[in-house]
Amino acid sequence: MSALIGRLSKLTGPRYTMDVAIALATDFWPKDRIQNIVYNDDGDPWVYFTDGPDLPLPPAYTASVDAAIALAERVLPGKGIDLLREAISELGKKYDWHICLKKPEQAKELPIQVCIALLRAKEASK
Repeated sequence: MSALIGRLSKLTGPRYTMDVAIALATDFWPKDRIQNIVYNDDGDPWVYFTDGPDLPLPPAYTASVDAAIALAERVLPGKGIDLLREAISELGKKYDWHICLKKPEQAKELPIQVCIALLRAKEASK
């Protein structure tokens, strides 16, 4: 999980292969339908299914805030999410997990930041 978080941290825009990696990390597909996972030299996963390509493609987690938040609600139901422009510690509030944007130009990376925060929260909950 930490390797995936590290790879996501380097993204500056959407990337489909990272959407696939997030889908794998969050059990988007039933495990019994996955025949094999092969990683290329860049660490991007290629997923082969037992019954061909009948399963849906993963949502665009790294491109869509709605898809990233829907994923968060599925993976961590009932947990609070807070999107801030200042650090939580400065505000004295406590949330289950949060995303902090320091600069307005980071807004284009918001879906990626939501995914990173979600994966960190998922990792911490184990």
